[in-house]
Amino acid sequence: MKRRILCIAACAVISGASGTALAQGSAPATAACPKRFADPEPRGQSGWITMEDYPQRALREGRGGRVRYRVNVTVAGRAENVEILESSDSHLAVATTRVLTRRARFTPAIRDCQPVPGEHEGSLTWAAPE
Repeated sequence: MKRRILCIAACAVISGASGTALAQGSAPATAACPKRFADPEPRGQSGWITMEDYPQRALREGRGGRVRYRVNVTVAGRAENVEILESSDSHLAVATTRVLTRRARFTPAIRDCQPVPGEHEGSLTWAAPE
């Protein structure tokens, strides 16, 4: 019987504390949320491309280039719906799409302290080794 009474008392304290926080406004929520609004940010870009990703034909011919892209970023921080905005080489554009959907990770967009889907534009530069 004592355990049950203690649980009820503890639940009342927790409920009372959150009720107090709500009554005082959103100040506690703002303090816990350092970024109320943010766009998606790439994470770990240096590990997105490996030599195995380089298109063999472009590698043999020593071709490199820059590929500009736009992706939708999910709440989980994954890239979806890759759109190539500009590319100096079609093989590199295809490889960029593959790399982004497989390996690109992002910090998701934030709106009112909640992760939401977003959009990111960026570029990858491919450089064949000499």
